[in-house]
Amino acid sequence: MCTGSVGLDHSGRLVSSGRSAFGAAWSGFWGYPAPAVVGLGLIAAFAAGRSGAAMSVGALILLVSLIFLRNLTGILVAVVSAAVAQLLILFAAPATMNYVVLALGVALSVGGVRDLFKLASVHTSRRDRIGASDAFILGRTTGLPAFVWLTGFTVVILGCAAASAWLLWGCSPCSS
Repeated sequence: MCTGSVGLDHSGRLVSSGRSAFGAAWSGFWGYPAPAVVGLGLIAAFAAGRSGAAMSVGALILLVSLIFLRNLTGILVAVVSAAVAQLLILFAAPATMNYVVLALGVALSVGGVRDLFKLASVHTSRRDRIGASDAFILGRTTGLPAFVWLTGFTVVILGCAAASAWLLWGCSPCSS
């Protein structure tokens, strides 16, 4: 089981407990690629003209995440975000909702790439902070070197960014 908290500066903390070291490594790995993956999903929904469905699914996921959140900030962000998504579905014009989904998708994709570069800089130029690196922590926990984890983050994040760009490049209905 995983529980998490979110700070006002967008930082977070995930506590994973259970019988499996694999489960802890699995949840620890997806912290960095998750924004890029969700961004790709939102961009794909936008390109397919399914922004309303993406908003509904996102709101549902946010509400289910309340089970795992343990701090007021995280709970408040999840509830308000789900409410805003539903208000957009009910009251916004389809074009407005499409562009909100597009903006969220692009922001998450760019944020995922930005965070990858910040993490890489910890391993290359700010080595005094390496103890706080998720790749370093995963390496210490699993015995796989941090380089393996950094490579995994890079493959997933840059793959999602490339797929997002490809979708947007060929997207013509995006004005519906």
